[in-house]
Amino acid sequence: MRTRHSVAILTCLMSACAANVDVSDKADPEALVFAEADEAADGFTRRLQLRGEVEFSVPVEAAYAADGSYAGYLFTAGAGTDLTINVQGHRNDPVVYLYGPARSESWSRHTAIAVNDDGGPGLDSLITRRIRTAGTYLIIVREYAGRAGDFTLSLDCDGVQCHPACSSEDMCGPQSHCRYLRCALPCESHCVPTLPETCDVELCGPPLRAPLIMCEDGSLGGNTGRCLREDGASCGWELRECPAPVACGARLGNTCAEGQFCKFEEAAICGFADATGTCAAIPSDGCTKELSWVCGCDGVSYQNGCMANAAGTSVQHAGQCEPAPVACGGRLRATCGRGEFCDFDEAAMCGFADASGTCAQIPEICTRELHYVCGCDGVTYQNGCMANAAGTSILHDDRC
Repeated sequence: MRTRHSVAILTCLMSACAANVDVSDKADPEALVFAEADEAADGFTRRLQLRGEVEFSVPVEAAYAADGSYAGYLFTAGAGTDLTINVQGHRNDPVVYLYGPARSESWSRHTAIAVNDDGGPGLDSLITRRIRTAGTYLIIVREYAGRAGDFTLSLDCDGVQCHPACSSEDMCGPQSHCRYLRCALPCESHCVPTLPETCDVELCGPPLRAPLIMCEDGSLGGNTGRCLREDGASCGWELRECPAPVACGARLGNTCAEGQFCKFEEAAICGFADATGTCAAIPSDGCTKELSWVCGCDGVSYQNGCMANAAGTSVQHAGQCEPAPVACGGRLRATCGRGEFCDFDEAAMCGFADASGTCAQIPEICTRELHYVCGCDGVTYQNGCMANAAGTSILHDDRC
């Protein structure tokens, strides 16, 4: 509490009255109860909005956090360092809190080690403190009455090594890591705050209108809707680029990862002509039952292209696959099924030279075209279709 006297009135005339606040009967700043970003906040708590790192002798110009949050800044300090924290309000009344050193990865159960309101000129706040334990510390700034506005935060130190020196990661405490420097003394490697990857969405500004897209490999690209630290400090909306396509198939073989298949353009003929494809994600959300037959690169007919891809294969062509030829005759002495005959090329001489043929459907209807042929059964037929209809192939043109 402050008492009214002539010096206070003079101070009010110089600066405090600019904010229209009577400092004579102000209550002490309340203790803060706040929650981390991954914890639930209710009507009695506000969120800790970690803005980033504050460096010694580098002032930070900022605005108070919106209702429901506290603006927080991290820094590291070595044992024996004399700190000066100054918060200048721009026509408002700032309050500053100091927490630390960090005992864990959360600040929720920490108690402020120093609090100040109006310790500087006018309504500005000022903390001076000697750091006895090296580690990571947190500064929280808020407006006394919860109003919006801007402020300037300054952090200064008096010490040969303001930051805790380090030569390995295990020398730094919770919420910090070793920043390795290669330079002449007194530029030593030192511990610096480890900031969380995600940011409060307020720090990223209005949401982007860019869409979220599905990349060819099945990963997500475009606007992911996540507010992240872009360079370890400033925050921005994540715009993820799709990875470069991975070539596969033909002479390259299967270079795709688990959960992917080699997708070919139709002209690549499934890589048979040494053309390559690209790795794509195997559909995981199921396929429709649309009836649009395709022939897969595995020689199997599928109800639609999605079902072929879900089976891990690309599409060879639209329409069902033609059945693979079945060899017959010659040394195989294999016979064909019902309604089929063994069809030989003329050079195979009906299998007499041990050459084989392939099974073909027996035609049901033939024309009466007069073009005599000699069947493999030694019978002369009016044309080739009639020979095939009789269940035999053609030995040669003309009569037997």
